[in-house]
Amino acid sequence: MRIYEVIDLPLHEQVFEFLRLNRLISNRADFSRNYLGRSRSYLNTIQYSGHLPSTDAMTVLSERLEWLVGTDITEGTKTEVLLYKTKIDHILNSR
Repeated sequence: MRIYEVIDLPLHEQVFEFLRLNRLISNRADFSRNYLGRSRSYLNTIQYSGHLPSTDAMTVLSERLEWLVGTDITEGTKTEVLLYKTKIDHILNSR
C-alpha cells in the first residue's frame, strides 16, 4: 500500500515529499545536501528555474535510496523507496 504519492510532481519532488512525510528528512535543504549531494539551495534553485536535477544529482539520489533500504525503516517504506529507486534508475538509463 502506498503511504504517500504525489503524481503531479516531478519524480525528484515525489521522492522529497515521500521522505519528508515519512520523517526521513527535515526539509528541502536536508534533501538537497543528503540525497542529491548538492548545496542546501539546490532543490529550490532548480524548482524556480524550471530545471530538473542533473544526472549526477539523480545518480546520488539513487545511491542514497539504496543506502536507505539497508537502514532500520519499515518494510512498507522500503518497498516504496525501492519503487522510487527503480523509476530513477530507469530515467538514468534512458539519458
